Amino acid sequence: MDKVWGVYAFLSLLAALEAIALALYTYENARHFRSRLRAPRPHGFTPRVELFVPCKGLDPGFETMVQSVLHQDYPHYGVTFVVESQDDPAYQALQSLLNCNPEVGTRLMVAGLATDCGQKVHNLRMATASLDPAVEALAFADSDTQLPADWLLRLITPLRKAQVGAVTGYRWLFPVDRNWSASVFSAMNGRATFAYGNHPLNHIWGGSWAIMRKVFDAVGIRDAWRGAVTEDLSLARAFRRSGLRVVFEPRCLVASPVRGSWSALLEFARRQYLIIKVFAPDIWWPALLGNLLFCSVFWGGLALLLMRRGTDGTRWWVVGLLAFLCAAGTLRALFRRSAVRTRFPARLDALNRAIWLDLLAHPLLAIVELCCILSSAPSRTITWRGIRYRVDNTHQTQILSRSSPTIAGG
Repeated sequence: MDKVWGVYAFLSLLAALEAIALALYTYENARHFRSRLRAPRPHGFTPRVELFVPCKGLDPGFETMVQSVLHQDYPHYGVTFVVESQDDPAYQALQSLLNCNPEVGTRLMVAGLATDCGQKVHNLRMATASLDPAVEALAFADSDTQLPADWLLRLITPLRKAQVGAVTGYRWLFPVDRNWSASVFSAMNGRATFAYGNHPLNHIWGGSWAIMRKVFDAVGIRDAWRGAVTEDLSLARAFRRSGLRVVFEPRCLVASPVRGSWSALLEFARRQYLIIKVFAPDIWWPALLGNLLFCSVFWGGLALLLMRRGTDGTRWWVVGLLAFLCAAGTLRALFRRSAVRTRFPARLDALNRAIWLDLLAHPLLAIVELCCILSSAPSRTITWRGIRYRVDNTHQTQILSRSSPTIAGG
């Protein structure tokens, strides 16, 4: 038993240090987040932009998304919507919506079926293959997001600095219905949001990002997409080679409605972690080890208490440790809460459902997240928008089957 307590004491020390480090990291990222939200509206840098929106199926709030894309407060931009085929429900909906909104120059492009990469990647490679010579910058948005009117201006402005390679936002998942599954995954996704900050470790998120055309060509974005299942994390190596920074812009954190059953959302989370495991192992391994350490110490300590193992002194020591870990997790949730409420003041009702879970149930969320990470470890196959893919060790993609998509986000 002494050996068990010795191992537990060592893991407890690591867990306490991790909790302190994560609290400081989250505080700094939340502080940067709030400071950027207070930044005045930029002006003076408005290169000609082409905005690309790949679509597949009809997401929750699809019409709202289209309207938000077409009514950006930006002087010089066009929009390319791209679908895989005319049979896609999004194609019919877009034809109707674009005919009613002639103010912005738009095109609706049919890319055809992908054969050796993700369908979204194929759509973007086809859409960016031939650009108007007047286009100076490219921006990208997902079809399951809703963009504020100043989104494009805020996204483009940091690109004026020569050392900035790309600017990225991220998403905040808003449950469409009052169900536990969507709220749980909103709370889990909120943790990932505040991994972004004023540091050189940011990764591009494909649903809200922009790049200057000359950088797009110089970095070789279209070549980096070749054979990839995902359009964003597949760019990590290309940007590391370029030495350019990916800047996070909190004003470009966008609302993304989410709904779905437990099974659909668990598959969504497993897919995200499998893609991260393949393309960004520097994120996947710390997430796995960090969640494993916390769950081992917290739930292992609780089990020791319930079994009444150890002396009275060691049991009180464990109680203090568990209280500390709970307090540290709640403190991180408070940092996230204060920042994101400032970003979405009109969505407090939907925010609160996920935030209260984050504040009070973060040890349970850690178990769910750990299960999602572990489920991605042995697999190389994912289902994304109704298409089943296999990704091999060289990051090449094989399409296994196609079916009607079950949309749960992403």
